[in-house]
Amino acid sequence: MAQLKAHQFAEAIPEMTPAEYSDLKADLKANGQRVPIIIYQDEILDGRNRYRACKELRIEPKATTFKGTEMEAASLVISLNIKRRHLTVGQRSTIGVNTLLPVMKEQAKERHRGKEIREPKNRRSKSDEGKATTQVAKAVGVSRAAVEQAVFLCLINKEADDSLQVSAPLFILVVLTKRTVQM
Repeated sequence: MAQLKAHQFAEAIPEMTPAEYSDLKADLKANGQRVPIIIYQDEILDGRNRYRACKELRIEPKATTFKGTEMEAASLVISLNIKRRHLTVGQRSTIGVNTLLPVMKEQAKERHRGKEIREPKNRRSKSDEGKATTQVAKAVGVSRAAVEQAVFLCLINKEADDSLQVSAPLFILVVLTKRTVQM
């Protein structure tokens, strides 16, 4: 198998601790690779630690190719990791912001490209159900506020995609926070 790198969605998942990695490597050595690595767009979507451990142990990695949309790939990464790993609310929120939110924003742009929004802003639904942050929160099992906080922190740390659009008050808060930190 050629040298593979991790997909950006896989990179959104926190690295294993050295102890967890050591346990994984010991298990692979004793039992072999039981779960295949999932490849998407010629990159590792799931199993980057298994891949690395297999390479170190000189075991030929078993892999399967994921054939689906970008949203399905992001959802798969979340599904496989949110329950399997002991992640904090902040980690789950950040994973959602770095995987699902950019895909949702791109899908929204595609839906609206070439369309005129006919409904005036003041007549649109006040419900938060359609908001991307609400959908991400539901997918990763956290509150919408936790996802919005992760967006804020990612923007401050420049980890978020530049295409993330945020409300004016949040943007102002990010700018003011950056200025305060730089002073």
